[in-house]
Amino acid sequence: MTGLHYRTICVLLVSLLVMGIGTVAFVPGAASAQPVTSFTPSAIPWTTYSKNMNVTTFVAPDGSRDQLWHFLNGAQQSIYVEIFGINNPYIVDLIHQIHAAKPSLVMKFLIGWNSLGYLDQNKWVANDLTNLGLPVKWTKSTDFDQAHQKYIIIDNKTTIVQSGNWAKTSFPESGKISNREWNIAMTDVDVTAAYRAVFDYDWGRGKTYSVADGTGSALSYSESGSSYPRPFATAGTFSGQMNVTPIFSPDTSLQGILYCINRAQVTLDVQIPYFTDVNDGGQVDQVINAILAAKARGVTIRIITDETKDFENISDICVANGIAIGWQDTTYFTAEHNKGIIVDGELVLVCSINFSDESIANNREAGVIIENNNVVQWYQAVFDYDWSIADIVNPITTTTTEPGIDWVDGVVVIALVIVVFSGAYCRKK
Repeated sequence: MTGLHYRTICVLLVSLLVMGIGTVAFVPGAASAQPVTSFTPSAIPWTTYSKNMNVTTFVAPDGSRDQLWHFLNGAQQSIYVEIFGINNPYIVDLIHQIHAAKPSLVMKFLIGWNSLGYLDQNKWVANDLTNLGLPVKWTKSTDFDQAHQKYIIIDNKTTIVQSGNWAKTSFPESGKISNREWNIAMTDVDVTAAYRAVFDYDWGRGKTYSVADGTGSALSYSESGSSYPRPFATAGTFSGQMNVTPIFSPDTSLQGILYCINRAQVTLDVQIPYFTDVNDGGQVDQVINAILAAKARGVTIRIITDETKDFENISDICVANGIAIGWQDTTYFTAEHNKGIIVDGELVLVCSINFSDESIANNREAGVIIENNNVVQWYQAVFDYDWSIADIVNPITTTTTEPGIDWVDGVVVIALVIVVFSGAYCRKK
């Protein structure tokens, strides 16, 4: 094509816009799948808070233990915990210490009733805390497939959203190995009120623990060592204007995940333990379609997941569609347990939501979308570090596609036809 030919195309297209006929879009090779963006009504509405607030960011293994201790020890009035599982005896010991030092501090614990991998440990913790005089309930068994949420409310002012449980592999002692987990603490009464409303709803429907439920077995203090250098041991502390959107399963999780992915214009980074329920027409397929649509519009995508949990070969889908994917490092980490999304360096999702139909549509889950560049860049540095040490299955590829002769000639023909008919119409008039 000559330069004159290209300039002719530009002139014709501009002419179409000026005449008000509109634009004609041609995207060679665009994916036909489009993300679904309609949602059933939810009991918990989608609400975004645009406010000045304080936020603390921290991750496991680096600084998670110290920051959790900091926030729990700082409680003056109340601590409410709604969590899937507890197997960390050091955290239970801390609760004993806080109760002894501040006997008037109100504490409530709402624990998953049938938490996979925590059945025995949760019973022991429930019995122990009940004997301490603290109220403990199970989430209502018929409300959710799993009560997989992990969040804490302190003094009705601060909410901590976690990807990990109160486990030794989420809040490890110094020098011990752990999962990769993200956590965020938000200090704002309005945001915290949103989480408190969910807690109160679930608490009101919960079942009080009794010895008849079982007493479990004592928790183990054993942990394995690690040489991980903990480069993010210092928490991020931020203050300023932020858009904050709490999300919950089964109410707004799919909406939240698709909101993040569909916003992506330049980069999309996803860190998730696994994808399941692929090709069954459910929620995960909508997530995958949204990722493929992002790739089709030119977004650079990176996915970190756990090789041992690639049950449905999501890596094959990524490779087939030119999406970069890597396995989480297992030298420094026990597992990839984080559930996070970063978009364009402007938006981050921190949550407990796995990419399974159950997690998105049938569990209780909790998360938050934060739109603040400084906060997002902190998590971006963590993701970039994990990508740098991941076992890359499919690397990032950058391709530039120039329009072919046939495609350009098609635009020219259509434009010329419109212009000719428009001119003929004007002369007739």
